[in-house]
Amino acid sequence: MYGDENILAETYPAMKKYTDFLLKNTGHKDKKAAKADIYNKYVYEKGVHLGEWLEPAEFVEKTTCS
Repeated sequence: MYGDENILAETYPAMKKYTDFLLKNTGHKDKKAAKADIYNKYVYEKGVHLGEWLEPAEFVEKTTCS
């Protein structure tokens, strides 16, 4: 926003390391599910990650408040 590229230069190595880790660990845990899913290479089922807030609605557990 301000044109200061220093923040990118400082944080890029950490961002790249995290992205490389995610890419290295993609795929279904269940090998049968992996074989059946054409999008397997984009799946990340390995615990908490920063993308879980963007989960498609059909995969979000529906809960009711009492």
